[in-house]
Amino acid sequence: MLRITMLRGSLGLFLVGAIFGSAPALQAQVVPGTGNILNFDDLEDANWGYTPNLPKSSKEEDENIRFPLGFSSNRMWSESPKRGSPDVIKRIETPAGGLAGSTGSLYLRTRDCGIPGRPGNKQAQDDFILAARPVSVNFSPNYVVRVFVPEFEAWEQRQGVSFGIRAGMQGMVTKDKPASLGRRLLRGSRTQKVTEVEPYYPGFFIAYNPKNANPAHKDPHAIILIRSDGNGHEVAGPKITQTGWWTFGMSVTPDSRCHYYAHAGVADLTAADHIYSSLPYGIRGDFFNTIFFNVCSADNGVAWSTPWIIDDPKVYYSGKPMTNPTVPQQAQGQPVKTVQAPTGELNSKNASMSKVIIDPEMQPSVQPPATADAGATPAVTTADVPAPEAPPADPITQEPVAPPANVTPPSVAPPMAAADSKSSVGPVHPLNTPDVSSGEKAPQNEAKPQSELESDLIPLPPLD
Repeated sequence: MLRITMLRGSLGLFLVGAIFGSAPALQAQVVPGTGNILNFDDLEDANWGYTPNLPKSSKEEDENIRFPLGFSSNRMWSESPKRGSPDVIKRIETPAGGLAGSTGSLYLRTRDCGIPGRPGNKQAQDDFILAARPVSVNFSPNYVVRVFVPEFEAWEQRQGVSFGIRAGMQGMVTKDKPASLGRRLLRGSRTQKVTEVEPYYPGFFIAYNPKNANPAHKDPHAIILIRSDGNGHEVAGPKITQTGWWTFGMSVTPDSRCHYYAHAGVADLTAADHIYSSLPYGIRGDFFNTIFFNVCSADNGVAWSTPWIIDDPKVYYSGKPMTNPTVPQQAQGQPVKTVQAPTGELNSKNASMSKVIIDPEMQPSVQPPATADAGATPAVTTADVPAPEAPPADPITQEPVAPPANVTPPSVAPPMAAADSKSSVGPVHPLNTPDVSSGEKAPQNEAKPQSELESDLIPLPPLD
């Protein structure tokens, strides 16, 4: 269950600032972007594409993983079997103000993020996962990504979480579980202590507060939520009032503590950008597996999510340089350097990759035989291809006015209808243009109304 830890009022804001700036959290920090590159996708390949393989998975909702899973043409990204991938995934021209030398970024947007063809009328999410390269926390893994925050009139006008920037981690956790029959008979105990691998997903959420959502909201804004404190609760971080490019990063030190950083703009992160540090869920993590992104919507079959754009996601670590080709965008990011990590040989138990268990709900290593030959070059299609006679795409996002041909399954496609020449609908912001043509009507099932709320954040539904 997603719970919020926050302090209210002017005194609360002062206390939050004091907590975020506390000296002990800074003493052990590793600034994201430190070390050698372990994994990345700079999105500079003009032929980058994504094969969605619809209908997508929805294991979280109905225990249904629908193979084969979607994948990117460079095999660096995959659909989440737990929730499925966003409805629109495509490479676009980098919006103005992005990283120097960047020509391509990744556009993510979704509408139907629950069970395919069955709108749930509640907040839900899709995941997009970078291919896993597990590494021990002894190597101080960390990541950096640039995120384009659209103007607030372009957001899905729903109060709640819109986007997530997360890491997949794991650690050993001891739990009380029902005892076996033999143990019950011999020791009279109904429970027993069991130590097992526990996956967990620290990172950031970006939540939206529309204008006039409650008396405290005079202007629309977003807020950064940190996942999580030592009890697994979300922590309310800084507000986002400035749109455009932002830089987010998280590092993990050998003591398993996570350190969160963010600032407006695309400059490299520094120690001054530190927001918060914690041991999420109280878990002593052993391995950092990958990063992934959440895109949330109301899942009502009508409203599209906020359009999100990311660029240059990179994972770093303090180990030896990888043998991958040199990153094409030489002008981006800070020079590769070595983090101050523990010296000497690492404990083989901690560093052995054979000990890593990647959460199968996040990224299974094997798919059923129905999957196409992995060695063959796929007939890659993008997830947002306009109809042949579609109007020109928006110059910033390249989003077509016509609906994506292969996003909505035929069983739930909106019915066609003649355009109403007398329509009085006003102009729509280009970043929030509905992904249907002017001659179509969206399904008539409407979202449940949002109630009036007292705090700066709404009670949020569970998000794993």
